Amino acid sequence: MEENQIAWQNKDIISKIFAENLKGKSLEVYGIHVPEVDAVLPTNLPLIQADELRIDNVFLLKDQSLAIIDYESSFSTDDKWKYIGYIRRIAQYYSKEWNRELVIRMIVIYTADIERKQVKTAFDLGCLTLSVDAAFLSELNSDAIYKNLRDKITSGQKLSDEDMMRFIILPMSYKGNQAKNDAIRENIDLAEKLPDDDTKIFILSGMTVMANHVIEQDSLDRIRRLIHMTRLGQMIEDEKLRYAEETERQMVKKMLDDGVAPDTVLKYSTLLSRKDIERILKETNP
Repeated sequence: MEENQIAWQNKDIISKIFAENLKGKSLEVYGIHVPEVDAVLPTNLPLIQADELRIDNVFLLKDQSLAIIDYESSFSTDDKWKYIGYIRRIAQYYSKEWNRELVIRMIVIYTADIERKQVKTAFDLGCLTLSVDAAFLSELNSDAIYKNLRDKITSGQKLSDEDMMRFIILPMSYKGNQAKNDAIRENIDLAEKLPDDDTKIFILSGMTVMANHVIEQDSLDRIRRLIHMTRLGQMIEDEKLRYAEETERQMVKKMLDDGVAPDTVLKYSTLLSRKDIERILKETNP
């Protein structure tokens, strides 16, 4: 495995975090005109052999069609064989799993290294015609998108779903791996300022998945730390609250045991309600 690629087991963990919040989001901001995402499906299908390429993303859309998404930084007509392989495996697996006919969309998102004029989206094989829905990140105004996101975050505005989806794909809208990684580092700096942890985790995990093939190890490590710290921080806060509640419960029990009236105890309690205090009283004096 190349050093700048995420180990699959680690990518799967981050992809799962990303998928948790992708439901209901639209791919429209990438220039892909399909229904919203209804679910993210696993790509590690039993039908995939060890020597076969991994599918980047498989989405179940709101209209119950499937969208296979691949990310490319180059174009070759030979790619059609790869896409046909993807479609065959997905169709074979899910038509059997769900026992129904499938509508499958093959979507390719081209990084800024490729322009529309370089790409052929239809492949006629006589008995079979493959039509690819293509999105070209070279057509995005990267600097304007970054400025808009920066201004919103620094002014404390809430990011819309469209803002978040642009944030995630933004590094791939720059040409060359160096420019992409520079953008990743800037995006991490910007994401770190987000006050909402769920939004922060969604953007960081999504950016990691989208930039899997180019992201440098230092950026990947930093993203993992931020995600871990955010979730760990919440766990610590939850634990502190549980500890405070338990301490206060013990204090309330002692006051009730000493004969202090529940109404008086309530005045000293900051975390427990009247019902909590009455419940403790019943436990103390069954």
